[in-house]
Amino acid sequence: MNDAILGASLEAIWFSTVFATKMVLIQMDKWTTNETKKANMLKVISQWHEVILMPVTKMVTDRHQIPSIEFAFLSDKDNHFVKSGDMISQHVCLYSKISKYILDKVRSGIGSKTLEEVTNWFRLMDMTSTSKLCENASEQVTASLKKSIQEFEDMDIEEVSMNATSQTEYEFFDSPMLFILVGHLINMYSICDAPHKLPHSSQACMRVSFTHYKNWEELSGMLYCDVFNLPLHGIWLSDGKSKIPDSPFAMMELPYNQLFAENASDDILPSIMDLHDEVIQLTLKGIQVRLMTPESLVYRDELKQVEYIFKKCHMLHDEHTPQLNRRNRQMRYYQRHHDTDKPYCPQDPDKLQRDTFVMGEYSHKKPISKRGKRRFKIDRMPSLVFFNENLVDGVENQSIEETSEAMI
Repeated sequence: MNDAILGASLEAIWFSTVFATKMVLIQMDKWTTNETKKANMLKVISQWHEVILMPVTKMVTDRHQIPSIEFAFLSDKDNHFVKSGDMISQHVCLYSKISKYILDKVRSGIGSKTLEEVTNWFRLMDMTSTSKLCENASEQVTASLKKSIQEFEDMDIEEVSMNATSQTEYEFFDSPMLFILVGHLINMYSICDAPHKLPHSSQACMRVSFTHYKNWEELSGMLYCDVFNLPLHGIWLSDGKSKIPDSPFAMMELPYNQLFAENASDDILPSIMDLHDEVIQLTLKGIQVRLMTPESLVYRDELKQVEYIFKKCHMLHDEHTPQLNRRNRQMRYYQRHHDTDKPYCPQDPDKLQRDTFVMGEYSHKKPISKRGKRRFKIDRMPSLVFFNENLVDGVENQSIEETSEAMI
């Protein structure tokens, strides 16, 4: 019953809370017509990446264990996709393998709630099979994925249920979470020198060129934009009348209520860290409901790690809020007074994660103007020491590593 694919997963839950927070911010440029507020908004998002996302994502990645469904495939030295660094085919192949695995579970017997999530999973797979990601993948893996989709569509669920030996409910199976996780797994398993790339796993085995990586992240981002209908999210920021899209996740709601409250005043920037914390609380609420079932006991260790990671977010938030407040106050002072002795010299935000492979064109990492410069700027205040990539001296680098280890 302790199932790594259909059960509770630290990586799936963490990356989904991050994705859900970004979903409600994808059109933050429509939040206001004030250019200064737009710039400050991106700076706040950059600080969230710097203080919370980067260190916690590193912790989650370091704890990652390759699922058994993928281990044999990645450890095969003769694997063509791994040897050639074909991330696109590897991405589709993992969807195919998971789909076959889920089909086996359906045949052995699943409960009605799990069946709803399984049906949604194959709906996502159907959209994937017609995407540009599949068009650029190997014909073999694309055909395999389409075959699994067809098998599910042809399956007589009632007959299968009658012949099944059990009716197992997988309380923590959330198909959109699993869908998001796959993209992050492919990123984890790839080794590339792409700037600001999310950390790869210690078990990563695919060495890919920057060109191949950019091609994959662009096609993958397009798929995620279509699957989650990202253009719909954030439209209400500009007119305040559009219907708020429903949450795609079974385990959590989107934090639109808090965002509405913080958007009431045009003079106050929303706290992105508080917004993410609201997503975390909503996720914990969904987990608590599922903890009441006997089946949840087998996921106790995994859920303890989830709880620890969420507590770490609170610790980092509380620890660095005073420093960030000082930086923000100093930035506002420079903006208002134009101090000639200490001029405010904004620079490009360099603390944003490279998340195009899940956010597509709505990634905050790519606000580029026609002149090749970023439209949004942030302050030039000192960055948190353990993420200052400009320090190259040996002693300084050593202090950075010690600080990181102390935090983790």
